[in-house]
Amino acid sequence: MSDVTTLKCWPSCTQAIDWSDDGIIALASHEHVELIFPNIQAQESNSEIPHWRHFSIQTPWFTREELEFLEPSVNKIYSIGEEISDSTTVALAWSPPGLGKHRRCALAVLTSNLVLSIWDSEGKPQDAKGWERRLIINDALESYFNAPENRTESFVASNHTDTLRLRRRIRHFTWAPDPPAQSTIGTRVSLARQFMAVSNDDNEIIVLAVDSPSTGSSDKWSVEVLGHFSVLQENEQVILKTHSFDDMMAQQRHAPYVAWSPWNESQEGLRSVLAYATNNDVRLQCVTYVDGAVHFGAALRYGGPQVRLAGPLTWSPRVDGPLRTLAVFVTHKVILLTVSALDASNTQPKVHNLDGRWDTISGVVWDIHDAEHPRIHFSSQISTTRYPTCTLELSDKEVKSISEDGWPYWREQIRGSQGHFSADNELQGNANAKVWGLSASPLGESIASGYTLHPTDMVEYGVAADRQTMVALTHTWGSDGDLIFPARPVSAENLFFTARKWIEKNVESTDDIPPVRKDILEKLVNTYSSPLDIPAPEPSEDSQTPAPPPVYDSEDLETLIAAFKRNAFLEENTLKDRLEILTTHICAPSDPTDIPRTLIAFRLAKATQHLPTSLSTSHPYSLSILSNHKKLIQLVEAVASSAPPETTSASSDPDPLPVISVPGDETCTFCEAAIPFIDPFHAVCGNGHEFLRCGLSFQAVQAPGCTKACGICNQVVMNDETVLEQEFGAGEEDQDDGDEDEDVVMGEGKERATDGEGNLKVTLARVLFSGCDVCIHCGGKYVG
Repeated sequence: MSDVTTLKCWPSCTQAIDWSDDGIIALASHEHVELIFPNIQAQESNSEIPHWRHFSIQTPWFTREELEFLEPSVNKIYSIGEEISDSTTVALAWSPPGLGKHRRCALAVLTSNLVLSIWDSEGKPQDAKGWERRLIINDALESYFNAPENRTESFVASNHTDTLRLRRRIRHFTWAPDPPAQSTIGTRVSLARQFMAVSNDDNEIIVLAVDSPSTGSSDKWSVEVLGHFSVLQENEQVILKTHSFDDMMAQQRHAPYVAWSPWNESQEGLRSVLAYATNNDVRLQCVTYVDGAVHFGAALRYGGPQVRLAGPLTWSPRVDGPLRTLAVFVTHKVILLTVSALDASNTQPKVHNLDGRWDTISGVVWDIHDAEHPRIHFSSQISTTRYPTCTLELSDKEVKSISEDGWPYWREQIRGSQGHFSADNELQGNANAKVWGLSASPLGESIASGYTLHPTDMVEYGVAADRQTMVALTHTWGSDGDLIFPARPVSAENLFFTARKWIEKNVESTDDIPPVRKDILEKLVNTYSSPLDIPAPEPSEDSQTPAPPPVYDSEDLETLIAAFKRNAFLEENTLKDRLEILTTHICAPSDPTDIPRTLIAFRLAKATQHLPTSLSTSHPYSLSILSNHKKLIQLVEAVASSAPPETTSASSDPDPLPVISVPGDETCTFCEAAIPFIDPFHAVCGNGHEFLRCGLSFQAVQAPGCTKACGICNQVVMNDETVLEQEFGAGEEDQDDGDEDEDVVMGEGKERATDGEGNLKVTLARVLFSGCDVCIHCGGKYVG
């Protein structure tokens, strides 16, 4: 499998490509960041539909409100990057899912002016106008280090103003991986805070948490610094006055690379290891997160003056008990360390040479589909196609190059493009490819490589508009006939993309679709029909009348949401129906899915009946949702009792179901006629006005701009703003439970009932819409 997308841009840094869990590829160029979107809409005709679309976001542009003008600093702390650079992108990375709107990924971008900013889309990711800079991390560092308790002495600057300027400059960053969580396709029972580690220009590593309105912990984008520590140990000093080139090279000013290992759960909390580099060695430091606080262990050192990094520090995503694998690329070789997440200790390292190459390692990808023999793919900026070693296979005893068994697909694609470039320009083989980065797809089956092509025996010239970047998508392992779904948290979008690409490559006729559809569904059910990492529930003593889960007694919103997800969203039969709907949209989007969609809605409605009545008693909107859910249960039970047995389950050609109406309490906004409850997804008033119904509340949608939709199946759902307005918007009257000491706070012109601490009350509507944070029918993320 190989796709090549040509872009009009010019990369200027290493590690400039990253593939998000949402399926978006971000590529850094000199003047902007290019966002590349796969087309996951199924093709129902022979017309050509582009596989990819892309647009740019202007990451180097800052307004005066975002970034004030800086006067040149004194020589001792002068920085070309901060003061006179053109703010080109030097690194980027997608956050784990959950931080962006609709639980998507946010994009962190580090520019050459040493500013780290967070970007997110306000609604539809494929709309360029919706992407905006939401945060500047440097501002949080300045506020943190400006506090009296954090005004420690600098090794470089002599006064507080200069020290603050050094400490707000960011040299490198890394996102913390998601901690282990109970999950399945598209959803997680609980969402952890998003952590990030950054290194500044004063030899410090700072750990911080990023919050957004989507995380539920903040009503706006914000950053909280959780702690920091110095890279320098007690016996180390900074060379303040350099007298020679050796002194300049030895001067320790910042950690050039930082990497965060996967988490390990223990009774003490979550444990992980931060790896960071100095001029002379690599250091490992344990990080523990307990009850919202971060604690740092002692720093352990690996290496010495001979360990000068030639590329990024990269952790394997594979989790093998408390052990983690770290790849350290140094001049001429790669060192693989086995590190304990409990105390950051490392065992005897494994070393493999890199054929004597001298240039920077530009991209690293781990391939862990074979747990016993994981592989690591890497590219170098200039010499990727000149040296044989580009993929290593690891085992308990050794590390070996697999180039002897054939080049990996991504390298062959680059070599092929290089050959075509030589032939097209009559260079007689005098051509070379510069590889700017590698990134693996979320499922690990594909590698995206970003590269440019250049002549080697002449001066290259031409206008910038003629310069092109190639982005190649190639299969990672096996033959093109293999279709493997990994048993780990994945999104519905990525399953859709992977299966769709496989069908395009391997299925030649539409007559072959039915058996392929059956095979894909079987593989999905075998892998994802039960939630991942969720222990089996203990059997109830009274299996005929199971009691509601005791966690529903909690008044905490997150606890209620987690319990509701387990009992409604992750129910086994619902998961199987969801996979059937997703497979249908992949293979035969014109086929009906009414029966599995109705069954999912029916189970959801049954689950809401077990929620505490206190969540809806004093809230009209929650009461209307509960009423609609009861109507849906009555409707489905009435249809099931009057329909032949074979129509109550999915079949290839089901008989039409009888039309049954349940009295409704909604009226048409056009003619004020009653709207009976005839269908869970469509509404028709007595005079024939038609509406869609919200897929969660089953309320008729009668106003524009009040909904969001699934990006895969287009199921319409009320958006968050509308839910809050209908639940808490009280107009001139107070909406509370009658307690005189309840607070009432204003929200966009509306009075909203809150608890005594100013937080919005926990209601059925909030539990329902927050718990179903992805589409209940196919697992797709929402847009709009």
